[in-house]
Amino acid sequence: MKRVLVPMDGSRPAESVLQRLTDVCDPGDEIVLISVALPPTRRRRGYRAGSIVRSLPSAPGVTTGGQTAGPDMPIFAETTPQAEQRQLDELKDYLEHRAEALRKRGYKVSTVVDIHDSPGKAIVAYAKTMRPTFIALPRRSRATAIRSALFGSVASDLVRAGTAPILVYPPR
Repeated sequence: MKRVLVPMDGSRPAESVLQRLTDVCDPGDEIVLISVALPPTRRRRGYRAGSIVRSLPSAPGVTTGGQTAGPDMPIFAETTPQAEQRQLDELKDYLEHRAEALRKRGYKVSTVVDIHDSPGKAIVAYAKTMRPTFIALPRRSRATAIRSALFGSVASDLVRAGTAPILVYPPR
């Protein structure tokens, strides 16, 4: 039985790895989907610039009452712990949705979410405890350094750590 770790970042390349796992995994194999978010900052806590509406279109027989203005204001206010919990909940929902499709194919799937300043280091730490058979990743091509151009920054952290073999899927 294989134990496979699949880091997920919400990108199409990462999700395409899930579709291609059937090439190397058998029903009954264990797949762990992991996603790590960066800690919330003031900008990520829900503040967004408002807009000023100069005039509203009106339908026949409807009065808009003139101009409406809305200054820049918080859309919602959260404490840092609330923002972190929201991020964790959103990541968990995202991963569980992906996991359900794999479970229907007969795989044992679990999900792990975390918040860390360095997603790569957090995934390496988890991989050291999980001891996967291999780690499945998409190949990235938008970074500048050669290793990062082939793998991406998180994958580079995983390669340097040498925790487990890495299966790199080329982009489709």
